[in-house]
Formats: sequence, structure tokens, C-alpha cells
Amino acid sequence: MPTNRETLPNILPDYSNYWLHRVNEFDTLKTIALKYFQTEEYWKKIYKSNMDRIANNYIIKAGLILRIPREEEWSNLTNC
Repeated sequence: MPTNRETLPNILPDYSNYWLHRVNEFDTLKTIALKYFQTEEYWKKIYKSNMDRIANNYIIKAGLILRIPREEEWSNLTNC
């Protein structure tokens, strides 16, 4: 389940409009979107929230901690 017990750089104190997700071996942005939003359609929102930590070609590695934006944060993610 999503947790916000860990902290990540580039997050303001007391900011809670995200969940944290630790990438598993077979995760992709689409499978993570499916887990949190019941559709693969929102993978770009996850990407936009983590551009500072996702390598070229949308490669994510096991162990990486990603921010998963909650719906109230979506308006701040343009062009998704």
C-alpha cells in the first residue's frame, strides 16, 4: 500500500499530495499507474512527478522510490 513515511528530496515540508512507491523488479510506469489509478492512462503523471529521478527512455530500476501524485495534485502536472 502507498506510504508517506519516507522522505524524498525536492518535496516541501508538510507536503502530502503524494504517495511513495518503491519500484519492484518488474514494475513499469504503466503497471504502477494501474495499481494506484486502476488505469495505465496516468503513467505520464507519475513520470512528470519524478522526472528528476527517472532516466532517459522512462527506465525505472528496482529499489527506486517514486512519488505518486494524488488527484488533488494533478492540476499542477500540465500536459499529461
